[in-house]
Amino acid sequence: MSKSLNVALWFVFIWQIATSQFCNENEVRDFCGTACEETCWFRAENCIAVCVDGCFCKDGYVRLSFDNNTCVARSDCPPKPPRQCNENQSEQCLNPYCVYTCAGKPDDCIEMPSTICTTGCYCSEGFVRHNATGPCVAISECDN
Repeated sequence: MSKSLNVALWFVFIWQIATSQFCNENEVRDFCGTACEETCWFRAENCIAVCVDGCFCKDGYVRLSFDNNTCVARSDCPPKPPRQCNENQSEQCLNPYCVYTCAGKPDDCIEMPSTICTTGCYCSEGFVRHNATGPCVAISECDN
């Protein structure tokens, strides 16, 4: 066998090891995977196309959750647990950069289409944050 063929076969062998090594069950190695991998309860509808090197769930599989990186068949996903929001809050899909406070809309608010939102606990209708990180209070309770 020629020396160049040996080098080529060695390169293919190393490439196969590098592309499959370190991935868990139901994962595949991808040098240009998605930055918005899906979980049982999260589907990336508006993801920016960026190549990410790493291990990703095989086709038909998703991450169990953001906290549990296990890849499971989508059909094996457990029911979504109800979100526990604080008082005067409800689960909504809103623009997290434009959360109103007693002071009004933030100066650094980035307006986005309503189709781009983040699901979470936000102040219920008729309530705003007392300040950027404070509790939700009735608008009538804000100091004018």
